[in-house]
Amino acid sequence: MSLLTVENLSIDYHTRDGDLRVVDDISFHVNEAEIVGLVGESGSGKSAVIHAVAGLPRNVIATSHGRVTIDGSDMLTAGHRELRALHGSRIGFVGQNPFGSLHPTLKISTQFHNVLKAHGKTSSRRESFELATETLKLVGIREPERVLRGYANQLSGGMAQRVVIGIAAVLKPRFFIADEPTTALDPTVQIQILEVLRGLRESLGMSILIVTHDLGVVANYCDRMLVMRSGSLLEQGAVRDLFSDATHPYTRELLDVDAHEGGQL
Repeated sequence: MSLLTVENLSIDYHTRDGDLRVVDDISFHVNEAEIVGLVGESGSGKSAVIHAVAGLPRNVIATSHGRVTIDGSDMLTAGHRELRALHGSRIGFVGQNPFGSLHPTLKISTQFHNVLKAHGKTSSRRESFELATETLKLVGIREPERVLRGYANQLSGGMAQRVVIGIAAVLKPRFFIADEPTTALDPTVQIQILEVLRGLRESLGMSILIVTHDLGVVANYCDRMLVMRSGSLLEQGAVRDLFSDATHPYTRELLDVDAHEGGQL
């Protein structure tokens, strides 16, 4: 059963020189407890898609057409109040820069508490601390109490990304978007973060959409893949099928680059 359904999505950016179509009539879905990889070179429209899917604001004025539903909620017509209620409770989002998502002057425990309090899931800071402790254990942090009493600037990049994933997962949303979650991390830590995401799928039954330039990530962690170029969705299907028998020339080109250059688009 599909948790995310995208139907005929088109996105236009409004610029001084006129409208610019950055996503052109794409359709896809993400099933329950499925990990899907969205791949494509820079400028292919991946970021525009995930911002529309998650109902996140952008630094440009844009108009979206079509239909995007997550767990029955229409993301393109939802108002600000409805989107605030959906973010965290049903939709988790992790971006490329964890330190950009963490408040520099608030303790990590306070940031967890603020999320839980905003959604009416806690009655006290003590209860928030307990829920945050269990969540940080779930994402592989060995000393969660120490981390919760500290600040963002005391964390390594990998630890910060685990904390951000924990904050996004503490309300146990059904759908999770990870936008290049391993950028700027060393290879060992990249694997650890991806294992954390896979663990959330296994333990909480989350559906996950991973945006990545790395076809190795798709090959090892995704069930299906979507291939974008210049705003169009060129091909989609099971990872095993596309890696062994891609039909679109661009997909075959990406796989050839992956084979010769180590997986980076």
